[in-house]
Amino acid sequence: MKTTMFWLLGSLLAPVGWAAHCDEATSTSDAPQPHRYQLETVIQTEGGLYTVAAKTDLLLSEAHYGGAHIAGEGHVHLYVNGRLIGPIVNEKPLYLPPLSPGDNTIRLVLATNGHDESVYAVSSEATVALPAQ
Repeated sequence: MKTTMFWLLGSLLAPVGWAAHCDEATSTSDAPQPHRYQLETVIQTEGGLYTVAAKTDLLLSEAHYGGAHIAGEGHVHLYVNGRLIGPIVNEKPLYLPPLSPGDNTIRLVLATNGHDESVYAVSSEATVALPAQ
C-alpha cells in the first residue's frame, strides 16, 4: 500500500516538475535575437548628377564579393525603378544612371557575399523626383 501510494503521488507530481522544466528550456524571451542590420539610402546631387551611398552596419566586403556567406558581411544590391543596376561594395557614393522625368525609386537591399537577399532581409528606399521636360 505504501509503495502504491508513493508511486501514485510521484506520478501526479512528476508531470508538474517535467512541465516546468520544459517551459524553462523552451522559453525564448531570454534567448539572444539575431542582429537586425541597419541600412540607409543616401542620395546627393552634384552638378545635376545624382549619387547614392549605402550607410549600414553590415561589413561591406569587396574582397569576398561573390564568395561564400560569412555572417555579418556582404554587399548592397542597387535597384533603380525595379531594375538591378549593380552592387555597392564599399561606402563610397556611386553615380546613378540617367533618371527619367517623374518619380524614380532607388532601392538598396543587403545581400550576402553570394548575393542572397533573404538572409539579412533588410532594404531601404528613396525617391528622386525629376520635373517633366
